[in-house]
Amino acid sequence: MGGSSDFHIDPGPSFADSIVALRKAAYGRHDKKGIEQLDAAIEAMLESLFNWPHVAGLREESFPPKTAAKVDGWTLHKLEFSCPRVNGAQRQGRLMILVNLNERLIRPIYIYTHAQFPGRVPDGSLKDLIHAAARSSPKIPIAELAATSEPASSAAKVPDDK
Repeated sequence: MGGSSDFHIDPGPSFADSIVALRKAAYGRHDKKGIEQLDAAIEAMLESLFNWPHVAGLREESFPPKTAAKVDGWTLHKLEFSCPRVNGAQRQGRLMILVNLNERLIRPIYIYTHAQFPGRVPDGSLKDLIHAAARSSPKIPIAELAATSEPASSAAKVPDDK
């Protein structure tokens, strides 16, 4: 991925699993064309993050209560997008990202549809995702994310709300 930004993008530890969960929820395994178009849309969204802070459709979100990432220099944001080839609530996609201005780091943490979570990921689960992402070190190159066909672990769902 190119870009003139001095930010770099490093997906959080659950991001690849959330892509798999979104594919299954919105397309199943038989709509290969839909999955291909979704993968292209995800890649384009990730590319658009290099235009930070001028990313169309991106808005700042509040952290769940008692989230330590607030003090660690992170901000939480949500990018809304349309999922291709689906209708209704499944079409309303959401990408949650953390941004650390000090480290010049953008970390996608979860992607989902309005059908999966009508508002946003539950606060307890989101808090766990944020803490895991804020503490994780770089692992997965962006180019490999769209090619992910199976979850890295059996936990393709958001952790249980605590």
